[in-house]
Amino acid sequence: TEVAIAGRRRPSTWQRHVVVDHDRLFGVDRLIEKVRHALVSQTGPELVSLFGEGGAGKTAVAYSAVAEAVAGGAFSRVAWVSPAGPGSDVVRDLSVQLGFRLGENALGSGEERVLAVIDGLEAVADPIAVVQDLRLMGLSHPHKLLVTTRWQVRAEAAQFRLRPLAGADAIALIRHAGAEDGLLPSLDDSVLQRVVDVTEGNPYLLKFFIGQYLSHHLPFDVVLD
Repeated sequence: TEVAIAGRRRPSTWQRHVVVDHDRLFGVDRLIEKVRHALVSQTGPELVSLFGEGGAGKTAVAYSAVAEAVAGGAFSRVAWVSPAGPGSDVVRDLSVQLGFRLGENALGSGEERVLAVIDGLEAVADPIAVVQDLRLMGLSHPHKLLVTTRWQVRAEAAQFRLRPLAGADAIALIRHAGAEDGLLPSLDDSVLQRVVDVTEGNPYLLKFFIGQYLSHHLPFDVVLD
């Protein structure tokens, strides 16, 4: 569903640009709140970075933080892009969604507050140049730029690291993903911990294991091996 927000214009389309496996998240409530707070803050850096390994769930965490910030009326316009590769024109795509023309200080100094999201900054050929171009267009205070990336950005930013799941959070994800199976929900935590160890707590790999187990109908140990 679309999230209604306060502001002169509502970002009625930004969620359509998000590709996210957004069912239920585990072990990231505090991180989501920290990212949300960094986005709505009027005093922190305009660049907010969420980084971590592939499959850690950066997109889902970013989506949740942005949705909460938007629901609270923090932004009047929001744009979300997911670069497909080095040839992606991130600045142009953001400008189209936000509705401003390319050019220096294009956003101006109006009353609106804009949030731009680049989901997968590592796919951009020159990430620092993109950030600089957006700043030249006026994407600075009070506006915000949120990026997800596999590595820390080499720029002044509020940076948050998304770590793999561990312990009860990882096991809870396994039980949730395999809730429809007749055996898996009843397995002891020590058995499921083996899955966590093999996948190193990576949420994508945890769900991939469960998907293979459910779709191929092979014994648990066989799939794990």
